[in-house]
Amino acid sequence: MSGGVRTFRRKTSRFWDIWVMSPKIEESKDVLYLDGIYLSRKSCILICCDKDYVLGWYLCRYEHSGAWEALMSRIAEPKVVVSDGGTGFRKYRPNSETIMFV
Repeated sequence: MSGGVRTFRRKTSRFWDIWVMSPKIEESKDVLYLDGIYLSRKSCILICCDKDYVLGWYLCRYEHSGAWEALMSRIAEPKVVVSDGGTGFRKYRPNSETIMFV
Protein backbone atom coordinates (compact mmCIF):
# COMPACT_ATOMS: atom_id res chain seq x y z
CA MET A 1 0.00 0.00 0.00
CA SER A 2 1.56 3.28 -1.05
CA GLY A 3 1.32 6.17 1.38
CA GLY A 4 1.40 4.11 4.53
CA VAL A 5 -1.04 3.19 7.24
CA ARG A 6 -1.75 6.74 8.45
CA THR A 7 -2.73 7.87 4.96
CA PHE A 8 -5.08 4.90 4.65
CA ARG A 9 -6.69 5.66 8.03
CA ARG A 10 -7.15 9.33 7.14
CA LYS A 11 -8.72 8.53 3.76
CA THR A 12 -11.10 5.94 5.20
CA SER A 13 -11.91 7.64 8.52
CA ARG A 14 -15.45 8.61 7.50
CA PHE A 15 -16.34 4.92 7.17
CA TRP A 16 -15.09 3.84 10.62
CA ASP A 17 -18.28 5.04 12.36
CA ILE A 18 -20.63 3.13 10.05
CA TRP A 19 -22.05 -0.10 11.47
CA VAL A 20 -23.56 -2.50 8.98
CA MET A 21 -27.18 -3.44 9.68
CA SER A 22 -27.69 -7.07 10.56
CA PRO A 23 -29.82 -9.04 8.07
CA LYS A 24 -33.51 -9.62 8.63
CA ILE A 25 -34.11 -13.22 9.79
CA GLU A 26 -37.56 -14.44 8.75
CA GLU A 27 -37.08 -18.15 9.47
CA SER A 28 -38.06 -18.99 13.05
CA LYS A 29 -35.41 -20.80 15.08
CA ASP A 30 -35.97 -23.24 17.93
CA VAL A 31 -33.43 -21.71 20.33
CA LEU A 32 -31.73 -18.31 20.34
CA TYR A 33 -28.90 -17.23 22.64
CA LEU A 34 -28.76 -13.54 23.57
CA ASP A 35 -26.15 -11.50 25.38
CA GLY A 36 -24.70 -8.03 25.60
CA ILE A 37 -20.95 -7.52 25.28
CA TYR A 38 -19.50 -4.27 26.60
CA LEU A 39 -16.82 -2.87 24.30
CA SER A 40 -16.07 0.11 26.52
CA ARG A 41 -17.72 2.05 29.30
CA LYS A 42 -20.26 3.63 26.96
CA SER A 43 -20.70 1.09 24.19
CA CYS A 44 -22.30 -2.31 24.15
CA ILE A 45 -23.13 -4.68 21.33
CA LEU A 46 -26.15 -6.94 21.72
CA ILE A 47 -25.68 -10.32 20.06
CA CYS A 48 -28.28 -12.87 18.97
CA CYS A 49 -27.13 -16.27 17.73
CA ASP A 50 -28.29 -19.82 17.28
CA LYS A 51 -26.09 -22.90 17.73
CA ASP A 52 -24.23 -22.22 14.46
CA TYR A 53 -24.33 -18.54 13.46
CA VAL A 54 -24.61 -14.96 14.68
CA LEU A 55 -28.03 -13.88 13.43
CA GLY A 56 -28.09 -10.27 14.52
CA TRP A 57 -26.34 -7.53 16.44
CA TYR A 58 -27.19 -4.06 17.70
CA LEU A 59 -24.83 -1.37 18.92
CA CYS A 60 -26.01 0.65 21.92
CA ARG A 61 -24.67 2.51 24.95
CA TYR A 62 -25.99 -0.06 27.43
CA GLU A 63 -28.44 -2.97 27.62
CA HIS A 64 -31.99 -1.61 27.81
CA SER A 65 -35.42 -2.72 26.65
CA GLY A 66 -35.46 -0.39 23.62
CA ALA A 67 -32.15 -1.76 22.36
CA TRP A 68 -33.34 -5.35 22.76
CA GLU A 69 -36.54 -4.47 20.92
CA ALA A 70 -34.53 -2.93 18.05
CA LEU A 71 -32.43 -6.09 17.76
CA MET A 72 -35.30 -8.57 18.03
CA SER A 73 -37.56 -6.65 15.62
CA ARG A 74 -35.36 -7.97 12.77
CA ILE A 75 -35.46 -11.61 13.92
CA ALA A 76 -38.39 -14.04 13.72
CA GLU A 77 -39.91 -15.10 17.03
CA PRO A 78 -38.06 -18.16 18.40
CA LYS A 79 -39.52 -21.01 20.42
CA VAL A 80 -37.04 -20.51 23.29
CA VAL A 81 -34.65 -17.69 24.24
CA VAL A 82 -31.63 -18.28 26.48
CA SER A 83 -30.24 -15.17 28.19
CA ASP A 84 -28.24 -14.16 31.25
CA GLY A 85 -31.28 -12.37 32.65
CA GLY A 86 -30.15 -8.76 32.37
CA THR A 87 -32.75 -6.21 33.45
CA GLY A 88 -33.03 -4.66 29.98
CA PHE A 89 -34.13 -7.91 28.39
CA ARG A 90 -36.46 -8.71 31.30
CA LYS A 91 -38.20 -5.37 30.73
CA TYR A 92 -38.48 -6.06 27.01
CA ARG A 93 -40.10 -9.49 27.57
CA PRO A 94 -41.42 -9.43 31.16
CA ASN A 95 -44.11 -12.14 30.97
CA SER A 96 -42.72 -14.54 28.41
CA GLU A 97 -42.76 -18.26 29.19
CA THR A 98 -40.24 -19.04 26.45
CA ILE A 99 -37.25 -17.37 28.10
CA MET A 100 -34.66 -19.29 30.07
CA PHE A 101 -32.30 -17.18 32.17
CA VAL A 102 -28.97 -18.88 32.78
